[in-house]
Amino acid sequence: MSPQEWLNVLKATYLQGFIRRGGSAVKFAVVEEAQKTNPVSLRLEELSREQGFVTIYADSHKTKLQLIDLLFKEMAKQLDWDSLAFEYVKKLFREHRWQIPEGREKCCWSSLASLNNCDEATLHREINAWLEGTLFQDFHMSREFRLAMIQLCLAQLDSPDSPSLEAAAIKAWLRGELKQMATLKKLLIFEKVTRSNARDLIASLAHWVRLSGKPGLVLVMDISAFTDTKEAGSPSLSYSSSSVMDAYEMLRQFIDGSDEIEGLLVVVVTSQAFLSNQRLGLNRYEALKLRIW
Repeated sequence: MSPQEWLNVLKATYLQGFIRRGGSAVKFAVVEEAQKTNPVSLRLEELSREQGFVTIYADSHKTKLQLIDLLFKEMAKQLDWDSLAFEYVKKLFREHRWQIPEGREKCCWSSLASLNNCDEATLHREINAWLEGTLFQDFHMSREFRLAMIQLCLAQLDSPDSPSLEAAAIKAWLRGELKQMATLKKLLIFEKVTRSNARDLIASLAHWVRLSGKPGLVLVMDISAFTDTKEAGSPSLSYSSSSVMDAYEMLRQFIDGSDEIEGLLVVVVTSQAFLSNQRLGLNRYEALKLRIW
């Protein structure tokens, strides 16, 4: 099957069907010997964005993809968290028949209070109640993620002249860039992003994307660095056998846990060496192989 034929099937069956309806899946694309993985990944990204999905590209040459916490941090770095939060805030206003401008630059507490003929204290109470009744009670997301998104939503209504320090700290936390957790302790967020909570954060993110009005989340993972020979002088990461097995176990867990995640399509793009390399390829990890074939 040619790459374009495969992309057409993926579009019709998954992007326009299963994933859009809230399902989740993990798909593998092995490119032909003469092809490179990058063009396939780029075309897939374009297709996903055309269909309205939030799309993230993770490259094993640059990110240690066997570590799920590093994978989530890479995902977080590529996301426009403020845009997602503002879309959710707009949705809340519309559901409650309150007025809100389309552009965030025109939104702040004082202007919104004036627009809706109330004082700022009333506006604060209403929005906090909305967020409490929706986000905080939505147990499809982890507790720390819910608390973080509530703060990001509130920050969308702050004046651009006085941006929220809490929101900046939350985005740094999600990206793995926050040095000290003390800033977030008053928000009841105590843990850094680690291997123990990263999977729950990815599941939470997939749900959050759909709450914000997007059809779902597409994660394109190029794992060709696991099996390809590293060229001399290349800045690409290299992987030991144990690291590759850890990555395959992570992918197996994604497959087994797909029923528990909403609206996530993981597409793993790799080279022919994934099938032919006896030391680092699929044949070395029977648990993953049995789930693919």
